[in-house]
Amino acid sequence: MLSSDSHVMEPPDLWAAAPEELADVAPRVEPGEDADWWVVGGQRLFSFSVATKAGLRFEGQERLLVDYRFADVRPGSHLPEAHLADNEVDGVWGSVLYPSVATLLYDLDRPGAAAVLGRIYNDWMAEWCSQCPGRLRGVAILDVDDVAAAVAELRRAAGRGLAGALIPVSPLAERPYLHPDYEPLWAAAEELGMPLSLHIATNRPPGEWKVLWTQWGFQGADRFVRDSLAAMIFGGVFERHPGLRVVSVEHEASWVPHFLSRIDETYTQRTPRDGWRRFGDASLPSEHFRRNVVVSFIDDRVAIALRHEIGVECLVWGSDYPHAESTFPRSRQTIDALMAGVDDAERSAMTASTTAALYGFDPVPGPAAVGPGEGAGAPLQSRP
Repeated sequence: MLSSDSHVMEPPDLWAAAPEELADVAPRVEPGEDADWWVVGGQRLFSFSVATKAGLRFEGQERLLVDYRFADVRPGSHLPEAHLADNEVDGVWGSVLYPSVATLLYDLDRPGAAAVLGRIYNDWMAEWCSQCPGRLRGVAILDVDDVAAAVAELRRAAGRGLAGALIPVSPLAERPYLHPDYEPLWAAAEELGMPLSLHIATNRPPGEWKVLWTQWGFQGADRFVRDSLAAMIFGGVFERHPGLRVVSVEHEASWVPHFLSRIDETYTQRTPRDGWRRFGDASLPSEHFRRNVVVSFIDDRVAIALRHEIGVECLVWGSDYPHAESTFPRSRQTIDALMAGVDDAERSAMTASTTAALYGFDPVPGPAAVGPGEGAGAPLQSRP
């Protein structure tokens, strides 16, 4: 299998060399009596526990505590060779890699800060993945407040071997993703073949992502990605850029059938208002979604049952290693249960081949290396 959504935990000193004018907002670690805490934008936000508890949920919710220091984190979260070893135990050949702490750069209310600090992360991520580029495919972080700078950074990231880029799941309110200012970014991503990801908790309006910390707020996390995708679709982004791929990450996927029915109903049945546009051909909004959008899921039983309404070609699995909700170290067992009755071709598409094509992985070993149903403790055979 390939994980379309895995993470790294940034080392405590990653932003130590940030420019002096950003020292007060750059992520840093402060030891506390109970844990080592990440401070971002001058706010103490979370300990190392937030992104390094893979597997503990299977031992009971009482294991999900905050008392973590950097010395306690799983090595696979910050060491490439350990990450690959954990993957092999879990039946996973390769990972698409997202940040943990760097997602909070979008929360900084300082013009240009996310761009400068994001470049530091991108250079580290490129070096990290260079240890095994065929199996570790990194995603850059882009600051889209300045679109020209974002395009330049996308090109630089592609040149350094990164395989995609992260943009805010929810941009600034005054400039939604249908705004013409983003046109150079869509064009560059299409040209470079770089998928753009909308990951949970990457909201650009400062503080907006914190609703996900509330017990009531997390259940509706997909509302942000739905708004952004609808803006892109109705704004004609995918009509103008049929080769652009946009990935919804960590919002699960069972919301998609209702979303598709709503956008098609709006397009065909609602009274048009000023500014409403029509596509140049006879296509429906749902057709643009199925051609251009990919949805990553972790453990969504309903989405698998509705896979043909969503589009099997639109679905990719991710383990979310090493976060608390990760399927590690039971990814094989999770997929076997989730995809019981799914034919081999569809299972392969959702767990490997679509992700491989989208991000340019090395060929995945065939069934002789790891067969369906093998679980944790059954490592993949190494290639020569």
